[in-house]
Amino acid sequence: MNNKGKVIVELLVMLVVIVITSALILYLVQSGTITVKAENNQVSVLNTEFIPMGRGGFLAIKDFKFCNFVD
Repeated sequence: MNNKGKVIVELLVMLVVIVITSALILYLVQSGTITVKAENNQVSVLNTEFIPMGRGGFLAIKDFKFCNFVD
């Protein structure tokens, strides 16, 4: 096996091991075998206003001039 193929195979094996380990840990946490101690208050990410629809307003432009010369 050439050197590039060996590196790619090792990388793929490492990624598969990481995914399987993460899935196992998440399953153990979900089933209650492993308990997690939260140090901070839980914050709801879905409660964030990305598009502030409720805070409407207006922009009043009193004076507007076009540029005569642009670099």
